[in-house]
Amino acid sequence: MAKRVLSKILSIFFEKGLVEILTDPRTLFIKTFRTRAYQYGTFVGEDVYGNKYYENLGSIKHRSRFVEFPFRGVQEFDASLVPPEWFNWLHHTTDRVPKPDDPKPFYSLPHIPNQTLFRSKYMGCRTTKPKFEAWKPQSCRSQEVKQLDSN
Repeated sequence: MAKRVLSKILSIFFEKGLVEILTDPRTLFIKTFRTRAYQYGTFVGEDVYGNKYYENLGSIKHRSRFVEFPFRGVQEFDASLVPPEWFNWLHHTTDRVPKPDDPKPFYSLPHIPNQTLFRSKYMGCRTTKPKFEAWKPQSCRSQEVKQLDSN
């Protein structure tokens, strides 16, 4: 296992070069230990969220395409950040690379990522309303007492 990881790290090092690794904010170590992405490949495209898509034809068939999410300082990425067009390309449904000016079907809605990923949209576990109301009895006796007191 360690030999395989080390060989992948060295292959990335020789593929990208020392200058690019050190100037990239997501250095080799962050990619290796946080995202566990030991991949490298040719740049294919970028989507509206800043995700970069790569393809490595020398890799295993269904592991040849991958995405790098934009670096935000912490590990904040989710699979819902991938738009449907790029999802199809990533999962080998189509080989056509999506372009930003491609026409969209009239029935399609704009893609919205999972909102719980963002701190401003996060809601705790008490987000559902109670399914029943507590019983508040209004007995006849209490109404009779009120009438007697008023007399």
